[in-house]
Amino acid sequence: MANDFDPTSIRDPRTEADFQAEHWPLCDGGEPPPSGTDDRTGRRKIEFLASYYRLNRLYGRLDALRNDASKEDERLVLQQIQMAIAERDALEDFYAPEGFLGEPVMDGIFYRNIEFTHARRREYYQTKATSAFSVFVQLPPPGESAEQWLEEQRAKLFPPPPPNR
Repeated sequence: MANDFDPTSIRDPRTEADFQAEHWPLCDGGEPPPSGTDDRTGRRKIEFLASYYRLNRLYGRLDALRNDASKEDERLVLQQIQMAIAERDALEDFYAPEGFLGEPVMDGIFYRNIEFTHARRREYYQTKATSAFSVFVQLPPPGESAEQWLEEQRAKLFPPPPPNR
């Protein structure tokens, strides 16, 4: 499912006529990004919040059904919960390689707050300064013994110390 998953298909439920604000979780302990935001991080947060909102609504429906509904009604809601969890997992899998995660804080069966963590963009870690250097390597002339040439070069660079008097 994660390979075919398109997170942009998740709509912001706050724009729906049947939106139930009591099921909308907090975003990092506060207000969510505005609906319709063009900000990439904000859009991702809305996708996660919408996914957890859907689960909260389904858990609320299941809780209401447990007291006075048939087992068939309860089974249908449990199937919807299972599909919503699979969608949430696909969303997590989609963004995990980029280091974007939403960790839920629960209150009983409900998701009350989603705390987001995300890795910084790669360009943030790129080097801000560059440097260059060159190394000149001299090779022995053709036909000359490399060992003999190397000894001559060492003697030029590191002459023997003068004798002690």
